[in-house]
Amino acid sequence: MPMRAMLVNANLFCCIVLLAMTPN
Repeated sequence: MPMRAMLVNANLFCCIVLLAMTPN
């Protein structure tokens, strides 16, 4: 897997986790 794809996947995962943790 290319490094760019890994960085994008990690960024998306971070975003999803942050969105899930924010109390809406």
